[in-house]
Amino acid sequence: MWRDYVQPISTITALVLSTLALVMAQFPIGSPEAKWAYIAVVIIFNVIAAGAVVYSQYYTINKAKTEAAARRGTRDQIGVFIGQGNAYLTAIRNDKVDFDQVTIEINGWASKVEDFLRTKLGDSYVLRFRSEADMPLGIPEGLNEQRLSYWRGVRLRVVNLERFSAELPH
Repeated sequence: MWRDYVQPISTITALVLSTLALVMAQFPIGSPEAKWAYIAVVIIFNVIAAGAVVYSQYYTINKAKTEAAARRGTRDQIGVFIGQGNAYLTAIRNDKVDFDQVTIEINGWASKVEDFLRTKLGDSYVLRFRSEADMPLGIPEGLNEQRLSYWRGVRLRVVNLERFSAELPH
């Protein structure tokens, strides 16, 4: 992006000004018009350098704020997904809830989370979201095999989302 090249302008301008000073030291200007022209050129280059420094600082601060807001938004959305996953864990354990409907919702939730992770954090996070490495121990009692399988899958994904949230810088 062109804004990334503003900061070197101040350095380049300083080099031009030092070169002008060397030239002036070697070849003094005789006429008053030439001296005023030289002064005008030096003032123009100083204004350019100062403007580049100020804009570069503004751009750096603004970019840092934008990136922090994006990280905060990503972390907040992961928190929403964690809350939804925990609600699904509760629904899986509730015999009064239509399990077929819950499984459809869970599959949609997992797809939505994967799309979000792919877009915001990259494909490696999708693989980690699905990963069973460091699967947390403990399972609820009294669930049939099908409900237990879904409970484990959702629990695993919620734990992985919690890890992602903890990894993101504040």
